[in-house]
Amino acid sequence: MHASRRIISNRGSRAVALISAVDSKSMPKATALLYTVRTLGVALGVSTGGSIQIGALTMNLKRAFADHPDQPQASLTGPMPAINPHKLTVQIVRNILHSKAAINLLPPKQARRALEAYAGSIRAVWAFAGVVCVLTILCAFGMQEKEVGGGKPAEVEQDRGE
Repeated sequence: MHASRRIISNRGSRAVALISAVDSKSMPKATALLYTVRTLGVALGVSTGGSIQIGALTMNLKRAFADHPDQPQASLTGPMPAINPHKLTVQIVRNILHSKAAINLLPPKQARRALEAYAGSIRAVWAFAGVVCVLTILCAFGMQEKEVGGGKPAEVEQDRGE
């Protein structure tokens, strides 16, 4: 129960800090801007991460299946006709991109290649997120620090009187 209270209080602390940093006239605008930027950030982060993951997965799958010698040799109806390896690679990549369940239909060696390509694409997303985090921390050093009134009201009145 303590952890959930901590999470709730951490989420609310940004709003409290914002409200205490602006005057009462600007409070509604500042609060609306906070939640707009927060929502926009989530949407951009998810869409950018998804785009990077799909792009990296496509590239990794094409690389993994570019020269695969383990093509299917026979089917239930008899020997398979010769298949253009490039067309087979394109079809495998399309099937996996369309549905990750297609990996389970591949022979074990190809399934391992597909899973390695998938893991590589997720690593690419995390690497990008790490770069964004480092840049965010570097940019935070340039932010202005503002005192948010931690004293008692009597102390504040005494400071004003001097």
